[in-house]
Amino acid sequence: MKKPVLITFHTVVPNPTLIYHSIIRTICSSVSGIIVLSKSARDILVDNYGINSNKIHAIFHGVPDVPFADTLPNKYRLKFGNRTTISTFGLISRSKGLEYGIRAMKLAVQQVPDLLYIILGATHPIVRQETGEEYRNELQTMINQFNLTNNIQLLNKYVNDSELLSYLSATDIYLTPYPTWNQVISGTLSIAIGCGKAVVSTSYIYAKEILVHGRGFLVPFNNETVLSNTMIQLATNENLRNSARRRAYNYGRQMIWSRVVVDLANVYKNMLI
Repeated sequence: MKKPVLITFHTVVPNPTLIYHSIIRTICSSVSGIIVLSKSARDILVDNYGINSNKIHAIFHGVPDVPFADTLPNKYRLKFGNRTTISTFGLISRSKGLEYGIRAMKLAVQQVPDLLYIILGATHPIVRQETGEEYRNELQTMINQFNLTNNIQLLNKYVNDSELLSYLSATDIYLTPYPTWNQVISGTLSIAIGCGKAVVSTSYIYAKEILVHGRGFLVPFNNETVLSNTMIQLATNENLRNSARRRAYNYGRQMIWSRVVVDLANVYKNMLI
């Protein structure tokens, strides 16, 4: 009996080298089905790698199933007070573009002095320790030099799911200031959408796919002025912020784990028929 084989690509490189292109094509030709986590990844496999679209299944990155809730009670519980709270979470490396978020905060607090930006995450494990810590130290130096120690908390810690959701439940605005365009999936952005956050993001591939129709706000790469203006707009316009939050949350309902499990099960079942 020949057993079907499926492979999941967490990411797909849109501009591959010849060797990478060859390896991916070889893998795809050897399996019965391919799972990717975004429609953009599926399109890239078809257009850039010549993979048969019938083999590819786009299934959302799973997110927690949480209620849509006011952020204020959770902010008080975490001792943030009634401050407009921005957050970014995930493993820290230079690919996250956190320096642009910090520079944007320097501008934004001139108009919204009570802004609070929580950067939550430990050094990326595949990055050499000294390189990761060097980047973290650079970020902390920027925070100190810009006199933002009251506005930015750079938290060097891993958190469990419960702690993460606690921080997100206190977040008004979620930020992904990634500096490059070619990211086709972001688990952190997916979770922020699922939790109903007002998202501000640079215009990388996945953000452009998922933040359309008023579900979030796209800004240019490496432009702290536009990023700051967008943060100020959301911080000072509660109706705009909540409208984006609701649209994001409604879209994210199809991404919750229970829905993703059903979608995966259907793919597995069809492979066996």
